[in-house]
Amino acid sequence: LYVRTDSILYGIITAYIFIYHRDQLHKIIQRVPTSVSNLISLTLLGLLCFVLMNDPVWFFNQSHTVWQTSTYWVILIQRNIFALIIALIILLADSPKGIIMKSLITVLKSILLRPMGRLSYSTYMMHPFVMIFGFMLYFSTHQNVTPESYFQYGLYLIVITYMVSI
Repeated sequence: LYVRTDSILYGIITAYIFIYHRDQLHKIIQRVPTSVSNLISLTLLGLLCFVLMNDPVWFFNQSHTVWQTSTYWVILIQRNIFALIIALIILLADSPKGIIMKSLITVLKSILLRPMGRLSYSTYMMHPFVMIFGFMLYFSTHQNVTPESYFQYGLYLIVITYMVSI
């Protein structure tokens, strides 16, 4: 949990703004020109894609030589950047201005995404329990843990998490 403290804090700050300063947020967003709003939205979505595409887990077959560096990138920087971008997108999407944010909201409101959203939320709620008990079992039965075996077991636990969540 210590690794995700900053990300959780960004969510708490976003919720605080929604609860106590929503009207002021709407006024600020309405004063921003549409072209600037589109530029900000494109920048945030581009950064989101950049952060996701540079995830070392996607390049695991190459990450054996850079395991430590990529792990530090994920722990120290990538999760925080991702959480900040999502928080800003949520704040901008509350009072959409510009074609990009309106299009994003239209896609996210799609009825086709609702089952996936429910599964994602259920998985989010089950994830800590499956991972904690799974890794406790793993570390109690394995003496020598390599990054590859740790990663492979983590993938198994993710699949189990989704199966339990259904």
